[in-house]
Amino acid sequence: MSSVKAAICIDNGYFGKLCRDKGFVIYFPKFVEHIAKKNNLKHYTAYIYDCMPHQSAEPTTEESERYAKKDRFFSSLKKDGFVIRLGKLQRISRSGFKQKKVDTLWTADISRLSYTKEIDTVVIISGDSDFIPGIEIAHSVGVHTILWYGESKNTGTSLDLIKNCKEVHKITDDALNECKCYHK
Repeated sequence: MSSVKAAICIDNGYFGKLCRDKGFVIYFPKFVEHIAKKNNLKHYTAYIYDCMPHQSAEPTTEESERYAKKDRFFSSLKKDGFVIRLGKLQRISRSGFKQKKVDTLWTADISRLSYTKEIDTVVIISGDSDFIPGIEIAHSVGVHTILWYGESKNTGTSLDLIKNCKEVHKITDDALNECKCYHK
């Protein structure tokens, strides 16, 4: 399907785990170009949904370095034209955190872009069924949905998400290998 306007939406919590599990460091602009080419998308905007890493009130050196690294990563993507949408981390245990607001930001963006006819296609790179309400809204106004998902030891993909998208493709190791970063 050829598209005039598309949003390529990457759930970076999901995609990051997938790439780490498989041992790939991905050059995101090349990966997005790969996805766009495979779906015959000529005009698109890439969105990254994620959270900044946790920092204590008095951050450790490790926390500060991790935060700075993520900030540099997002700054680089912004320079490449990516839209960065950040949720928050919420502490769920003494050592555990959970992303909050990421799914809400995604649903709000897809709803707005769909209703205002800014897109006619949305590409979803995720495995999370929490995105289904946004997909249903997109379908209600005629937006085509394409899911790209991968499988690894720490990622799964909701069968409901797969059933709710109009097209479904698997992210292969070959595709990740084509888009890997040769420099850090």
